[in-house]
Amino acid sequence: MPQHIIVCDDEPHIVRAISLKFARAGFEVQSASDAESCWELLHRHPPALLITDYTMPGQNGAELVKRIRGDELLADLPV
Repeated sequence: MPQHIIVCDDEPHIVRAISLKFARAGFEVQSASDAESCWELLHRHPPALLITDYTMPGQNGAELVKRIRGDELLADLPV
């Protein structure tokens, strides 16, 4: 079973490029275009890795990471 990762970025071309690279390396990739939808994905199917943009509308990447570190289930997630 391939490892699962999430790519969170509001720029679709960046998400496509990163997702393609990881999919070719054998990873199952899901994407989110903002921190809130990423948060939902993280809880539905916790990944082995999260790749996130720093500058996004609404909550930025640093705020998302702070929220992740405060969550008991996700605190050790590599970002």
